[in-house]
Amino acid sequence: MKTQLLKRFVESNSEKKLQEGQVIKIIQQTQDHSYFKNLGTELPKFDKSSSLQGKEECDFKITKLEAQVTSMNTTKELYLSKTKYLLKLKEKIKLLNEILSADHESENGAAEKTETKPTKSRKSKKKKKTKRNKIDICGFDSNLRLHTIKWKAFTETDEYKKFMKFDGSFEGVTNDQIREQYKILKNEGTSDQDGDTEMTDSDLGPSVFGSLCVHDKKKCTRHLTWYGIIEDDLDTKVGEIEAKTTEDLAKKEKIYRDFTIRNWEIWESEN
Repeated sequence: MKTQLLKRFVESNSEKKLQEGQVIKIIQQTQDHSYFKNLGTELPKFDKSSSLQGKEECDFKITKLEAQVTSMNTTKELYLSKTKYLLKLKEKIKLLNEILSADHESENGAAEKTETKPTKSRKSKKKKKTKRNKIDICGFDSNLRLHTIKWKAFTETDEYKKFMKFDGSFEGVTNDQIREQYKILKNEGTSDQDGDTEMTDSDLGPSVFGSLCVHDKKKCTRHLTWYGIIEDDLDTKVGEIEAKTTEDLAKKEKIYRDFTIRNWEIWESEN
């Protein structure tokens, strides 16, 4: 067994720096074959001397990297909270469009009933299909413009917490009140190209629109494709932070490893 182990260390590229005497010493100190196989899987902590070479520099570099990682993780959590907000906003816009479209379709149906019936003829046997125009609001939320510090402050407000509890229904307000709110905002915002007309609580019940843009989605050039842009931007930023965090953690591990190996080598040369 001894010969085979010596041959393994001599021929190995990773262990070729070891001399034969060092290998023999390692084999003699190992308890069993299982223990020997696990040698090198973990870097042993240097505990042979209280005087460590380069400790202050090592601690400084590691502390700096840890602070960077902590800061990046905090920023990452803010981006993730905005991503969650975005998903909730998507649900809210979908429900609003359904409620508003239902009213729009009922109005179209009532208008059709008041129309005079066409005279009977062979050509009029087929019923003419009526085009149904569904309402599809832009839905951009001006809160999405908030960056880092201001966004963090916003996440601690009651407005944010209430919004994140949205479960697919609007409390304290009827569908008719929602439609009336929409009509008021639509009339007030006809000349507002920014689309950020804000409605507060009124006799029509709690505002469900808040700071949402109620312009027609296809006609709102100011916020065109806003959802996809913000979603992609957040996804990119989170990915960049994760890559940088992985890189910094690898640097931290290398700094500590180099520091430990250097002290083991100094100790070995002196003993």
